[in-house]
Amino acid sequence: MRKTALSIASALPAKHQPVDLLVVELAALLHDVLDKKYVSEAEAADAYAYFLPFFQSLTLEHGLDLISDGRAYQIVKVIENVSWTTEKKLRDTGKIEEWHNTCVELHCVQDADRLDAIGAFGKSAVVLPTPLCLMFCPRYHALCCIQCCYEPVCILINWR
Repeated sequence: MRKTALSIASALPAKHQPVDLLVVELAALLHDVLDKKYVSEAEAADAYAYFLPFFQSLTLEHGLDLISDGRAYQIVKVIENVSWTTEKKLRDTGKIEEWHNTCVELHCVQDADRLDAIGAFGKSAVVLPTPLCLMFCPRYHALCCIQCCYEPVCILINWR
């Protein structure tokens, strides 16, 4: 999933806002850590607090201060919003914010997670709009989606 998220992020047209590849990579790597299969509900309740020791260790051991530059917060926010279930709940309750629609790092990780979830067989049937497709195709229609989303997905997974 990490590799797919980075491939999607790297393949975005240069005319769009720059993508923070470190945010994409860490969010992709960590996005399932707070799953109820791995941590308690209490631990998952405050995602930032849960990941804070990890971010602090990056500063102490590698000199990479993601806390001060705000990227730790962004990584956690992406992690909290990757799942389709979370997105659906937010949409159903009218709680989608501008950030949800414009955060390219979120969209890269969401698309990679969804491709990962449908597996290799399902990838052959990708013809529905993804968050990135909807973001870059203001006049969405099926042909547009096939041209700007399905074909690049085929390229990403070496089918063409």
